[in-house]
Amino acid sequence: MNSDDLPALYLSADLASNKSQKGYLLVLKAEFALLVLLALVGEFAGEIPAAKNVMVIFLIFLFGLLVYRFFSKLDRKWYACRALAESVKTSAWKFAMRSHPYDDHSIVQVPTKNFLNSLIEIRKDNDFLGHELDAKYSDGDQISDKMLEVRKLPFEERLDLYLSSRVKGQRTWYATKAADNAKKRKFWFCFAVFCYALASASMLSKDLIESDVSFLFSGLLVLVTSSFAWIQVKRFGELSASYTLTAHEIGSIQGRSVDVTDENSLSEFVNAAEFAFSREHTQWAARRDFS
Repeated sequence: MNSDDLPALYLSADLASNKSQKGYLLVLKAEFALLVLLALVGEFAGEIPAAKNVMVIFLIFLFGLLVYRFFSKLDRKWYACRALAESVKTSAWKFAMRSHPYDDHSIVQVPTKNFLNSLIEIRKDNDFLGHELDAKYSDGDQISDKMLEVRKLPFEERLDLYLSSRVKGQRTWYATKAADNAKKRKFWFCFAVFCYALASASMLSKDLIESDVSFLFSGLLVLVTSSFAWIQVKRFGELSASYTLTAHEIGSIQGRSVDVTDENSLSEFVNAAEFAFSREHTQWAARRDFS
């Protein structure tokens, strides 16, 4: 199953989370850029009268962005919608695999009712997000044809599908993200050190290159602090460590698939795997509460 085969509630929450994330990070980037420009323009405030007017304009924009970021709560919406989306995805995979609490029954109506009730409870727990969910998928199905199709597959085929599409896919995602975050953390740290070196050099530029570019000092210093702030906002180090551990845990879970021999053991296997996957979106919810 791919993302398009998941419930409409997942698709709405996923899209809302992505939009909130992009909006929040865009506002932060704009703030950092304005701070750098403000520092550079400030160097000419005593020489160019118009520079002060430009600084006032930048300060007004900065104040507006700060107020917007505070009241829009885009970071909380980002975290909360992601937690909601992943909760729905976990339930959808359990349903498709006939895992508890959507075990096999003589008629599909029973697990279907249980699954829909679960979605209702998840939505109620996140009722405050009602206005944030994207309306694009509001008329979509909560149980897709693909979910029902997978549910009808023989035991062995469902296990193979779960291992290839869910377990291996998740392990690859976490491993890739761990490496990506580690690289980005290293890049931004090196960038900050480079800017720090340039800032130091700019103060000595008159002696080093017989040309005074000390006016760049303030802007470069803001770049240094902004780089470290970006590392903190994106949590590159924290996420790299967390994703690495999760990838190893999924690898251990994947190895237990040899013990899956019947429907009951498949149900236990799926629940154990989904519990590991859910740890991350549980952390998303925690971040929402403390953002």
